[in-house]
Order: sequence, then C-alpha cells, then structure tokens
Amino acid sequence: MEAERQEMFIITMLTRYFLSLYALIDARSSSDRNEMAKAAGMPPFAVPDALEALDRLGPARVERALYAIQRADATIKSASTEAVIVLHQMLADIFDVEAQPYLCRNAKQRREKPGLVRTGTTRGIQC
Repeated sequence: MEAERQEMFIITMLTRYFLSLYALIDARSSSDRNEMAKAAGMPPFAVPDALEALDRLGPARVERALYAIQRADATIKSASTEAVIVLHQMLADIFDVEAQPYLCRNAKQRREKPGLVRTGTTRGIQC
C-alpha cells in the first residue's frame, strides 16, 4: 500500500466500524446474537464487544462519527489540506474535543500553519 494513500484505508476502516455500530442500534432489540450479527454485518462472536462499544459511545456519537467521517473523506478528496490534519480534526469531532492544541503544536514543529476550517462552522484552527 502506498504510504500517501493510507488515509483512505483509515477512513474505510472507520466507516465500516461505525456503520456496523449504527446497524446495531436497531438490531439490539433482538435477543438473538445471530440476527444482530447478520444485521450489523459482523460475525456473531463480535456482537458482545460491539454492543459494549455502542453502550460506551452512545447512538448520538456513532451518528456524529459517521458525519465526521463523511466530511473528512470529502475534504481529503477535494482540498489541499494535509490528510493528517483532516484525520485529527475528524477524530476531534467524533469525540467532541478540541483539536487545536495538538494541531498547532504539530504545525509549529513543521513551521507551517494548518489552515483548517471546519465545515459548517466559523471556527477555524488558528495557531
């Protein structure tokens, strides 16, 4: 795999993971592990761990993660912003934390400004 395209692999894996959690939101009403696994597209042995992750994250965060992943995917494909900055912002959006301190520290180490502006907001990252 090319080193410069690993961000697409990361987005693909996160999409797959959060889509399976999203499918479990409705499927968890079933008591049959096999039915839940089929609905979520995962093996039955993985259902308990996925349900635990869903309980920790909650449905709202899973949905927010899918939107953040979609925005990151579109940004990586269409903007000139470095992929690592977009991925950091995506993770900050998923977990509802501020990405600025880490991104600014990295930008200063590289002697450049990230220049990332979050989609749909006026809050940008200024170092």
